[in-house]
Amino acid sequence: MNNDSSAALSWTLVGTWQLLSREDFTRTGERRADPSLGADPFGLLFYDGRSKFATQFMKRVRDESTTKVIQTSLPNNSRAQDGYDAYFGTYTVDDIRGTVTQRLVGALTSDGAPLVRTLRWRRVG
Repeated sequence: MNNDSSAALSWTLVGTWQLLSREDFTRTGERRADPSLGADPFGLLFYDGRSKFATQFMKRVRDESTTKVIQTSLPNNSRAQDGYDAYFGTYTVDDIRGTVTQRLVGALTSDGAPLVRTLRWRRVG
């Protein structure tokens, strides 16, 4: 994330961010595109200033040939769409180190495969 070095990260972080790039790597260093979202998804990230965040990702091309409806027995995710993902949680900021730590509270999907994910964002609001 880009921020003004004269202001504290905890202050400049609050707002809306647009995804610039997303790269996933396996433990062995192999680059892996998300099978549901592709290598270049749309994404938005929101920080509320009160330690809560939420993010959404969507596959760039979503037509009938690339999406499917996933039926589940879970009451609040009964018609999850392939090509869309979202998660939310809490965050803490270390202004001295310039780091943000996110703690996941809930997610639409998760396959459990361990990855190293690097996300680059641009502030849009």
